Amino acid sequence: MPMLAESDDARLKLAAAAELKAAKSTNAADHLEAANLWFALRRDFTGVEAAQIAAHAGSIYQSIAPHLSGLRRTLAEKRVAELRGGADPLAGDAVVIVPDAAPIAAIAPSGSATRPVRPTPPSPPRMPRDRRDLPPLAPPSVVFVCDASGSMLGLPFDLLKIELRKAVAALGPQQSFNIVFFKKGGAQALSDKELLRADEKNKAAAYEWIARQQVASNSDPIPSLRLALSQRPHMLYLLTDGWFDDNDAVIAELRRSNAARRTRINTIAFFAPDAVEADRRMCEDVLKRIAADNGGRFRVVLTSDLVPDGTTPRRAGPTP
Repeated sequence: MPMLAESDDARLKLAAAAELKAAKSTNAADHLEAANLWFALRRDFTGVEAAQIAAHAGSIYQSIAPHLSGLRRTLAEKRVAELRGGADPLAGDAVVIVPDAAPIAAIAPSGSATRPVRPTPPSPPRMPRDRRDLPPLAPPSVVFVCDASGSMLGLPFDLLKIELRKAVAALGPQQSFNIVFFKKGGAQALSDKELLRADEKNKAAAYEWIARQQVASNSDPIPSLRLALSQRPHMLYLLTDGWFDDNDAVIAELRRSNAARRTRINTIAFFAPDAVEADRRMCEDVLKRIAADNGGRFRVVLTSDLVPDGTTPRRAGPTP
């Protein structure tokens, strides 16, 4: 593990450093943070390496679950169950790991060597009776790609900004995020270079930046999607009315740039209740297709959801 903490791979370095920190701590929350980083990292690898990382995350979750309480314990137990062969809610694929008793090998970059990590055999966790009652898992990183083209003028754009602010407010400090608006044929991002830690300072800056955004011409989301996917988020929300300059080009770009489906893409459509049915159906079809191609979900938010106090029902918007 110390060798991984000195790795040139920033992803491995971050997870290994968190685990080394946890090894010196008696706080179960520190161990949970390390497990969460390994859990997220497994999606950046394939084959045996992905299985080993998943197994390592599972061993940490299983070891610490009895020492956690409340939602943290529920989260750890849920992930143990998922990593034993259940569905992965982030990737949408089955995850296969080695049995609990098997040694867990630390993952090292190509060409490096390290000793296997053999954790103390953990006690079996107490599993919840009904998995349907478990809370959704929060993705470690999220990018919101938002439509600021002319077709969003008025209530749709006001509603989008309200929902976007609520989504940013709901992010936890362990998550990272970015926001990208598409307009004038280009991309305008909160951060052009990297994802931002969802701390109070960055969230406050995001609120101010969102408030300043205005609609403009052109409906080409491709530059914004390219920028967002280049930052390798675990989840991407596409918030739009679905009126793109070239629907086929958008779908083709996502199939190319997210070919491995590393990023789960959810689409949220903003419509007026009186939108022409044929037009709305065409836009919905495009957004449903994007979500289906990228392991995500599609939702509709109507401008009539905007209530007099300027808020929207909790169910309406993105919930990262």
